[in-house]
Amino acid sequence: MNMRTDGEWVWSESLAYFADRYGVPPEPDFLRHMAQRQYRLSEVDQERLDRAVALIRRG
Repeated sequence: MNMRTDGEWVWSESLAYFADRYGVPPEPDFLRHMAQRQYRLSEVDQERLDRAVALIRRG
């Protein structure tokens, strides 16, 4: 399982697969967030990356 983060949201890499293959859209809040960022990811500092990893490990 591969995960992605932009430093605020954490999502599974499979999100794109399910959207493309089955038409399952991401959460509306996530879509709004990405639209506000113009669908671009920025660098994630180590502190935010560590928090994302901790969140993933908690399940």
